[in-house]
Amino acid sequence: MPPSKSLKKRHIAILKLLQENCKLSLEDMAKLLKEPKSTIFYTLKEMEKRKYILGYQAKLNPKALGYDFTSIMFVRARYTPGYHREVGEKLAKIRGVRAVYFVFGNIDFILIITARNREQYLKILELSLIHISEPTRPLYISY
Repeated sequence: MPPSKSLKKRHIAILKLLQENCKLSLEDMAKLLKEPKSTIFYTLKEMEKRKYILGYQAKLNPKALGYDFTSIMFVRARYTPGYHREVGEKLAKIRGVRAVYFVFGNIDFILIITARNREQYLKILELSLIHISEPTRPLYISY
């Protein structure tokens, strides 16, 4: 059965609460949803088992941590079989790269990069992107 068909209103309500605040206690969720705490507990365990919930994460504030500079970079790579995985994994390991997206079209990857300032960003480019063995080249940098 497709996942969307097996989700009940209770499942969706719990997921919405978790999206807003993954630190909510079982007690708080039970009060908000007017359900017994045990029902919430077993529903959460069921959704974890079915891989609807893969984990619980903190949402960080880059600015508060001193990372005031965010850039979007478009990267083109030379095609070889499996290049998207190999190059993508290397790009993801670069210090400061927060997200790597493989896309189709004139560009191959979109990177989201955060740094403390412009100078640190340029240093990340110089020290990291230049040393990737695959022939990649940034097309556009916007900040």
